[in-house]
Amino acid sequence: MDPVRASMTALGAAYRRAYHDAYDTPKVFEDRFAALFVSPDEATAIENGFIHILTQARPHLTVDGDRAATLANAIRTDTGTPLVLGRARYNEDLLETAIQHGVTQYVIVGAGFDTFALRRPDLRDRMQVFEVDHPVTQDLKRQRLHDAGLDTPANVHYVQTDFEVEGFADALARSAYDPSKAAFFAWLGVMSYLTRPAIEGTFLSIKRLAPRGSAIVFDYLTAIAFVPERQSPALKLRFDRARAVGEPYLTGFEPSELAGFLKPLGYDLVEDLGQVQQTERFFRNRTDGIRPVEYWHWAHARIV
Repeated sequence: MDPVRASMTALGAAYRRAYHDAYDTPKVFEDRFAALFVSPDEATAIENGFIHILTQARPHLTVDGDRAATLANAIRTDTGTPLVLGRARYNEDLLETAIQHGVTQYVIVGAGFDTFALRRPDLRDRMQVFEVDHPVTQDLKRQRLHDAGLDTPANVHYVQTDFEVEGFADALARSAYDPSKAAFFAWLGVMSYLTRPAIEGTFLSIKRLAPRGSAIVFDYLTAIAFVPERQSPALKLRFDRARAVGEPYLTGFEPSELAGFLKPLGYDLVEDLGQVQQTERFFRNRTDGIRPVEYWHWAHARIV
């Protein structure tokens, strides 16, 4: 990530959530606050990126003279759209269950422009939310909230860090986080941009920070996505674009190795959703082209 610029992938995720909330039915994930975090110029740049990928990978879906229709086709067939929407829904469904079982700490690792605390004012007296991310991204989030006339919810704690240069435990230790209480960790949209040592270090840090029974939800790229001859034109363009904005994909996992990778780090794998399971749970019978892809997985693990 560029150390002096907010994460473009985080802005892209916010844009997808905002577009879906405004235009798509039925909703996979509702987020009426997401649009607050993307400026008009940023939205135009993101839209141009979507349209570029469509014209290169799926030119038959472009609509001459109709940018809005072309953009709709681009977003709804883009591989990142079901990922952003589905993983957010999956995570918050599991979080809701954890809350019902008494969990009072929610840690969002790589929070970006997450809006959970804004959307859930009913939890402000019983759920502490710790948003962990790069200081540049968090500073922009605070500025956009201010510009919208909104205050940061009182139960939100900003925790600034750079995952590649500082241990996650050190960052969270500076906050009001209580390591004696069970917590729910969301680590979405981050792993694939880190080296394997950084991934292992983060899992170990979380293990040191949370008691047995605490849970984590994360997403990951499968190893096959990094094999050039197995990449679709759309996936190759996504890899190229990630490199171009300074946030390249670095690490993938074989689904069959995931449980074995997590076990020595102190985790039991509870669930790993691939394309079929994602479709059945969140995207069944959609007619707008939003479909999960085979190389993104979402997983749920528990600290043992």
